Amino acid sequence: MNYILSASETRPNSFWNKYLTLSDRKACAKTGTSNKMFMKDGKKTILPGDIWTAGYTPQITTVVW
Repeated sequence: MNYILSASETRPNSFWNKYLTLSDRKACAKTGTSNKMFMKDGKKTILPGDIWTAGYTPQITTVVW
């Protein structure tokens, strides 16, 4: 599990990938979203409802929601 969550090359090469990688230590990260349906101009639109990230190193763990 640690290998999978710390392998930055398996994450999409997007804006957030550089923020989920630490150059001086092994860091693991997992992100997620949940969808929520909104009505906009009388049309149903599905947008992210919640966005979260959990990350850890051997020394510290953090979760942001």
